[in-house]
Amino acid sequence: MKDFGITHVRIPVGWWLVDYNEADGFVDGGKQHLERVLNGLQARGMGAFLDLHALPGAQAHNQCFTGKIEKTARFFEEQQMNNQGVRAMVKLAEYIKSMENVPERDCVVRGMELVNEPDIAYTEATKALYTRMVPQIRQILKPADRYAILLSFMDSPAQSGPWLAQQIAQGPAHIWFNVIYDRHLYHAYGDDDGPIPWTNSMDSCKTCCRDRAVLKGLGGVPFIVGEWSLTTGTRSKQEHIEPAFLRSFWAEQVSLWKNSGALGSFFWLHRLKARKGQPSYFVPFNLLGLIYGPANITKPMHLDVSRVCPGKDLSKCPSFNPYSPMTASMPCDWQGQAFV
Repeated sequence: MKDFGITHVRIPVGWWLVDYNEADGFVDGGKQHLERVLNGLQARGMGAFLDLHALPGAQAHNQCFTGKIEKTARFFEEQQMNNQGVRAMVKLAEYIKSMENVPERDCVVRGMELVNEPDIAYTEATKALYTRMVPQIRQILKPADRYAILLSFMDSPAQSGPWLAQQIAQGPAHIWFNVIYDRHLYHAYGDDDGPIPWTNSMDSCKTCCRDRAVLKGLGGVPFIVGEWSLTTGTRSKQEHIEPAFLRSFWAEQVSLWKNSGALGSFFWLHRLKARKGQPSYFVPFNLLGLIYGPANITKPMHLDVSRVCPGKDLSKCPSFNPYSPMTASMPCDWQGQAFV
């Protein structure tokens, strides 16, 4: 990863890493594996962010990333689950802080994400959670310029971005400095163009035109793109994906992150071990497979990121209002021009 140009990694963990209870149904002992990875990262001058990816009772319904699939977001609905999840946030922050006393990993963890992808139906509850927990976590992870606190939102950036900007502007600087909005952007999971015949131009338009407007809706709040990949809701269902498309899709997205003000971006994911015989539509998730496989994607430092989507005529972009409640599933068609 370092040779390719990766400087930081985002590592997802479940609450049981720091608040283990056998009754929850998980296996203990994850810290030894995490610490081995952190030691290796620090030895190479790389950094890590620990992301609390799964909360007790689930922070989103019908999602396997929450550890156990739940029909409702019980973390937000049940006080016991909420209390346990908040306790895990504090314990994870304390665990990160304790690493300062271990020379092999005393400076590798650069921040923490309180919760991954909280259910959009609980956006107001999520804001209340952040208002409560950011000051508590900052009392542990300080100074603020040493540790970032990442906040994930699932609603429109034009709605939650200004809210975070207000918290940063009005809150104490020693608490709210280095609190960063985390936006995930995929051309999948509902953003799949429906029955429309797929062409390369669809995802090119979304990246170069629509997503650029979506990120502008953040209104200047510091942000990262915490998850992205080369998946497309339509094309990824097919067993063969042209390497040329994957290379162009990769280059266009990297150019957008570099020119949108993002503080960084995290590709999902580092490596995917598919079972033998599984089709190649898993490749767009697999960074190592994209680097060493037929796609042979270009190192970020060798891409042209002088502007968004070099080689595309951005005057042909359809019009989007960055400050309206846009969703990531809005279609996008180049105006008066077709790219194939």
